[in-house]
Amino acid sequence: MTLADLELREEKFDLAKVKFLECLHSAWGKNTQVESFCLEKLADFRAWPISEWQSIWPMIYIGHACKYQDKLALHKALLFVGDIFMANKDKETAANLYIVALEGFTFMDVHSSRVQCMLHLGDLANRQGHASKAIALWKTASPLFEQSSQEKDVAQIDVRLLTVGKAHQRTLIELVSLHAPEVKDAVCKDSKEEPLPIAI
Repeated sequence: MTLADLELREEKFDLAKVKFLECLHSAWGKNTQVESFCLEKLADFRAWPISEWQSIWPMIYIGHACKYQDKLALHKALLFVGDIFMANKDKETAANLYIVALEGFTFMDVHSSRVQCMLHLGDLANRQGHASKAIALWKTASPLFEQSSQEKDVAQIDVRLLTVGKAHQRTLIELVSLHAPEVKDAVCKDSKEEPLPIAI
């Protein structure tokens, strides 16, 4: 199990998949914790290239979570299913799944999974033109990533915030450029007006 996870982290996907399947087969019906771990890794859409990943795994993971009444596993599975809908450009369904998963992770106080939901919801908000909402979600997620020792994800958030900040700055410059003549005319008009009489 540990070796399979190491192979996955090192992006040796063929070897990782074989080892996870072997581990899952040997643990099936005997060790629910090992089952859950292997299913979680196999179901994680973002951990694998598309060619090595199968959409059946999140469904099996959900079934496993329901069978053993494992709330944490269930909400992780919902997060993974949300990733599938996100990849298929069904943003509304993805957002709903992320919100349900986020509520569960928040209730269970699971920072690492909670911030993943916030990261994805921020991405969705940004794509829909809600930059301020995206920034708020990312800024809330950043310290939680740090608490979970996920420095790589903190760096990803910093990149997102920088990118959105630059885009916002460009938009402001464009708006000022578009309205510059109007602003100039208003200033000139004001300067030509006679001053109001002062009552003595």
